[in-house]
Amino acid sequence: MEKILFKFILPFFLITSCSGLKKMEKKLQGNWILISINNQSIEQSQNPPSIQFEANKKVISGTDGCNQYQSSFEMESKNKIRIAPLSKTKKMCMGVMDLAKQFSNYMQTANSIAFNDQGNLVLGTSSNHQLNFKKEN
Repeated sequence: MEKILFKFILPFFLITSCSGLKKMEKKLQGNWILISINNQSIEQSQNPPSIQFEANKKVISGTDGCNQYQSSFEMESKNKIRIAPLSKTKKMCMGVMDLAKQFSNYMQTANSIAFNDQGNLVLGTSSNHQLNFKKEN
């Protein structure tokens, strides 16, 4: 009985789990613009914080509203994500540094990922904060 489990059931489980991750990664592909933090809308500026997923390369990039960043990511399950430390430029931008710092801090601790009823991307952090993104057309 144990051999049957390992020969037939376990491979089926692994295949279906991987296909769910691939679907999620395909849905992530593209550029997403931050629209709210912790359900508080942010003012849309000329250079809003964003995240761009290149799922086939497992790479993210974007802006925190001031500085450009890039990193890698890994889907640990359909709703769990791990983002490597961000590599960023180091500009000083008047009037947006608080938002940029908050965005970067939350990106560094993002560990959950979902899509809400509107199709927006929601990244959750280990300290229960949420970043809500809308896909750019």
